[in-house]
Amino acid sequence: MSETDLLEFPGYLIQGLVGRGGMGLVYRAEQVATRRPVAIKLLTGGSVDPARLAAFRREAATLAQLEHPHIVPLYDYGEHGGVPYLVVRFLSGGTVADQLKTGPIDIDVAGRWVADVADALDTAHRRGITHRDVKPSNLLLDEAGNVYLGDFGIAATAVDPASATHSGSAAYASPEQARGGAPDVRSDVYSLAVTTFEMLTGKKPYESETALGMMVRHMHDPVPSARAIAPGLPEAVDAAIAAGMAKDPKDRPASAGAFARNLREARVLPSAAIPEAGPTLFEPKPARSSSRRLLLGLGVLAGAACVIVLGILGGGLAAWFTSPAPVATATVREQATVPVASPPSSARSIPLSDDFSDPTSGFAVRLDDDGQVAYADGTLQISVQPGIELYSPYRGVAEEDLEIAVQARQLAGPPRSEMGVICRWQDEDNYVAGAFRLDGMVALWRKTDGTDDRLQDWTPVAGLAGSEAHAFRLTCLGSEIRFAVDGAEVAAAEDPFPAAGTLALMAGLLEPGELTVAFDELQVSRP
Repeated sequence: MSETDLLEFPGYLIQGLVGRGGMGLVYRAEQVATRRPVAIKLLTGGSVDPARLAAFRREAATLAQLEHPHIVPLYDYGEHGGVPYLVVRFLSGGTVADQLKTGPIDIDVAGRWVADVADALDTAHRRGITHRDVKPSNLLLDEAGNVYLGDFGIAATAVDPASATHSGSAAYASPEQARGGAPDVRSDVYSLAVTTFEMLTGKKPYESETALGMMVRHMHDPVPSARAIAPGLPEAVDAAIAAGMAKDPKDRPASAGAFARNLREARVLPSAAIPEAGPTLFEPKPARSSSRRLLLGLGVLAGAACVIVLGILGGGLAAWFTSPAPVATATVREQATVPVASPPSSARSIPLSDDFSDPTSGFAVRLDDDGQVAYADGTLQISVQPGIELYSPYRGVAEEDLEIAVQARQLAGPPRSEMGVICRWQDEDNYVAGAFRLDGMVALWRKTDGTDDRLQDWTPVAGLAGSEAHAFRLTCLGSEIRFAVDGAEVAAAEDPFPAAGTLALMAGLLEPGELTVAFDELQVSRP
């Protein structure tokens, strides 16, 4: 089939050739029935036989049902003249590979892209779908700079698999793929780590003139240091990338989300930038949780003069360090730059209530570069910068079983923002949380010594999106955790390690802008 033949592609008005790769041609087109712009990828990279076409159809049908805000949607698929094709959303911002032509990606932008792609990969992996070809040219951008994971490697299902070993993909292939093994979740983690290496340094970790030479280097060469190319990167970030590129899959993070969380936790402040100690917001457990957190972050900054707390809300946040868009969190600092209201000197009795009219009622306040927690207008308000998640723990309760009800209203900020309630809070490394996003998603998770355990991943709940005010109720009773929004139970899970702690309120911003959430009418009781 020639390029001219495609001008008669049924159901589409072809507008021009926009890309050419090892497996096919990409055209911009308009879908006649819907008048929407689309991209058509014609898979011409190798021989096609009936068995491969059947496998292609099966996998494309699965992908067509895969929905995620950072996965390029597959609109249509089939064969034209015996050649398989895909029809996907047209994105006009180019690819991450295009951005790399001018040098390394800003660390904050790269972090956001990694977090969003990791969340997309985790969604696919839960559906049993392995991408198999994560690389900068398969990370597409829209006009606003948001990233989308595309081209799930199903081209290799439809055409000669040997065509998938061209140098473009070989530069990101895991050692097990290079050996001819079947790729899996941790193969995608490896490719994401290689992609991260290139985004932050502007260089691929290995270079070779041939695909075979590239694969041999991935199998046998030591993992290079990203800091050797980009000295400004934190050592812990370098270590996190190296862990993602471990030769043995068992030594890599267990999921793409875990890799992204390690990167977020690794991006710590240089010791010279750490603020002088001020009044603490709450009583942390620095000796235990901070050291374990740094181990989980895969590195300790040499010469750090004080404890750095890396309070990261994992998994669900799709943003990393700054604007725009989670996965899902950023550094939470324990030091405040304004005096903290004196908490009650003794434990409050249960049940208790708080309308937040008294600024000394016991919730921690703060003001720093990440945001603010303050009593205002008869509410407790949390204001957050992009990529940040802030907590306000309550001092004076030490209970394993609590039922916490509170009203929450988003005063400002985009829909992909989190509001949450926490029980069994010991410090930012140890708690149980239920959270809600204004796009109608809810989640439950537990953090233990800085490691996230997703009790219920982000799940859409019909009828909850849109409204700015909601009533939350988090029930923690033994191993049972339940989360209700506006009177309806929307999430439930088991906490395998119930422990006594206090309660906290939280807010996190996943998109550009500034988030402000006001909490009011708190009621706490024993379930």
